[in-house]
Amino acid sequence: MIRAYEEPERTGRSGPASPARDAARSADARKLLVAERVIGSAQGTWAELWAQLKPGVTPGGLVTPQMDGGFKPACGWPEFLEKLWMLKRYLDYTARLCGEPGGVARSA
Repeated sequence: MIRAYEEPERTGRSGPASPARDAARSADARKLLVAERVIGSAQGTWAELWAQLKPGVTPGGLVTPQMDGGFKPACGWPEFLEKLWMLKRYLDYTARLCGEPGGVARSA
């Protein structure tokens, strides 16, 4: 969900508004909106993955005996793995967008 963000009131302490400061605030606001959308997509993807795993897990987080025979996603392995990789991409992109120091781990 995209929310509108209001700029804080300008006080005498921060000095008069400048075009450079306004441009930086505008760029930050755009980054925040993009980050919210990407995080929303990541949360949706996580919910889809969890829906596949949830039948084999108790509310307390324990794996049920039915999972002893192995896990097979109802959507099929190709789609399940694609969703898992999309979740990683969403998280990597959000980390880069937010300027995470040191970058993103590139493990396979």
